[in-house]
Amino acid sequence: MSPTPPPYAPWWTTSGTGTAASTGSCTARAPWRTSCCGTSDPASFARVFAAKVDGARHLLEAAGDDTGFLVLFGSVAGVFGNRGQADYAAANDALDTLARAWSARTAGRVLAVDWGPWAADGGGMVTPELERAYARRGILLLDPAAAADALLAELVHGTSPQVVLAAQTGQEAAGNE
Repeated sequence: MSPTPPPYAPWWTTSGTGTAASTGSCTARAPWRTSCCGTSDPASFARVFAAKVDGARHLLEAAGDDTGFLVLFGSVAGVFGNRGQADYAAANDALDTLARAWSARTAGRVLAVDWGPWAADGGGMVTPELERAYARRGILLLDPAAAADALLAELVHGTSPQVVLAAQTGQEAAGNE
């Protein structure tokens, strides 16, 4: 029996000293179900899409003018697609679009991060079975510590409203600004 998904509740946090330069928010929410193309009904698509997109919209509404940064956590599925995850890919692509639009309207840093898969050790969601499937396809897993460092570096030094962070040979994590 699979676990019951938690109620729809994208998370966000505010951290820092309270100054515009150091206070910000992050949002992320993964869907609990996706299905192969042609088998997803409109209600299922809407649930998966809303989990990311509505949460991001609510976050922007809650963010004040003094918010220094806003980070939306997406997936490379929105950039490259992923078999059986059209709903998830569309939601992540929408986050990228929202980040570009919001970036043009606000003084704070707005960033959509399209993450590659994270290694399970250290908090990633990749199962051993999925890890083997990624290995067969030549897809490397992000080291959680290196991924966090890459995010912070992008947030401080980057300028693009969208970035793909994925593991690469010879590097723990690399961006695409």
